[in-house]
Amino acid sequence: MADTNKNSEIIEKNIKALKSDNPLIIKDTLVNIRENGDIAYIPVLIDLLVKYKETESGEMMRAFLADIKENSIKEIIIEKLMSTKYDSIKKELLTICWESAVDFSSHLDIFVSIIINDEFNNSFEALTVIENFEENVEENIISKQLESLKSAISSADESRKYFLHETILLLQSRIAQD
Repeated sequence: MADTNKNSEIIEKNIKALKSDNPLIIKDTLVNIRENGDIAYIPVLIDLLVKYKETESGEMMRAFLADIKENSIKEIIIEKLMSTKYDSIKKELLTICWESAVDFSSHLDIFVSIIINDEFNNSFEALTVIENFEENVEENIISKQLESLKSAISSADESRKYFLHETILLLQSRIAQD
């Protein structure tokens, strides 16, 4: 029980340091967290990314999150991507997806939806995520997403049509590779 309390105290201390507004303290805390490898900080870092998005501290947090190789980050990021609470950092979350060593191919539908429905920058990042998939996606899943993309073309503006066409070509090439 003493170890649990001590660990909780360390986590609380580190969270307080991450919220400090001092980039040097934040940087030192991120180094400390990296050395200890505790994934309990991921949701906190994502929440703080909203606050620090346009700052050096935000960039350090984004880079830190992108460097995590723990597969459990995938579901946390996907959950945040789907929440409107994190719309202000959706581009950063998408960047984390394609920069990380974690494969997000099991969530193709989410990235296709972003390409179809979101703003230009988010669509671009979502396409980059799909380009960086390492795992093969089942042909029936790709086919379903191809249908969604093709049906979205008729109502899309010109810049959106580009992303839709690029995604279609990319997904069709994935089917051809199998």
